[in-house]
Amino acid sequence: MARRRRSLAGSLAGPLSGALSDRRVSGGAPPAPTTAFVLDRIVDAGGPMAAAYWNAAYAGSESYATGGGPLIRVRRSSDNALADIGADPVTGALDQAALAAHCGASNGFIHTFYDSTGNAKHVTQASNPAQCKIYDSATGILLDGTLPAPLWSLASFTEYVRADACGFSGSAQDITIWYFVRHQASAAAMRYALSISGSAAPDKYAVGAMTTTDVPWFGAGNANGNRFAGSALTTTSSVVVSKAGGAGLHTSECRQNGLATVATNDGMSVVPNIADTATSLGSLGGAASRWDGDLMGAALWAAHIISNASQLAALEALGAQMLAEAA
Repeated sequence: MARRRRSLAGSLAGPLSGALSDRRVSGGAPPAPTTAFVLDRIVDAGGPMAAAYWNAAYAGSESYATGGGPLIRVRRSSDNALADIGADPVTGALDQAALAAHCGASNGFIHTFYDSTGNAKHVTQASNPAQCKIYDSATGILLDGTLPAPLWSLASFTEYVRADACGFSGSAQDITIWYFVRHQASAAAMRYALSISGSAAPDKYAVGAMTTTDVPWFGAGNANGNRFAGSALTTTSSVVVSKAGGAGLHTSECRQNGLATVATNDGMSVVPNIADTATSLGSLGGAASRWDGDLMGAALWAAHIISNASQLAALEALGAQMLAEAA
């Protein structure tokens, strides 16, 4: 049965430019405001999380705010035609009917994850072999709540990128990152679900799994990071990490599935210094850091909100709902 979640997508500044060989935008009028999508709820909570502080938000299966823009762009394997797929106007979940209509008897692969905040910070994978599969010609949609197979795969080096760090620069900015994932392959290195900025530590932020233990991880590169005393990400988890601007990684905070966790290597005092060069969903470039498993949503904020109870509760409500539907 298809999932019926609420969404991580807001009004878009506009889809990626360029002619499409086959373009369909699904979804009608957005759901009524009473559905209280997570972006709407956090903005309504006030404080520093006004809409201007949103940086980027990505999701392949949910819309996260009222607004009605597309969630993903999908490539049909038979002729490489592209189509934008939005959310069901009633449930807020990915419009599976539109996806099936576009793919038909072909496989479907995600070409673009649209930024759901309206900031147009979309991430793209233009290489066909590196795109993650979302629709199977025989079995239909793969991202339906049961997640029978990993969407991100080390075999195909899947990642989605853009050539800037979503507006982050330097070391002074507060940051909060939310990611909703399941990890499926352990190795003696980090696996990055989402990263922003440069190619050398500590000029980056990255979140994912410390794969020797599969627990949540937040850092500035393989040798600079905090692993947290949470549960292994081999089961689906909603994770929120944040750090105040100018502070060392040892001050970062983490909540997993609504519960606070503590850093298990909190002597790491390095201060990340963002170079504003890149954003990557599912990797940090290089086989040792690529995600393997399911990555259903990720979001970035240029504001330290983890201690704001009302805003944090709004964010964690989405994670709790997604966990219930993925069970």
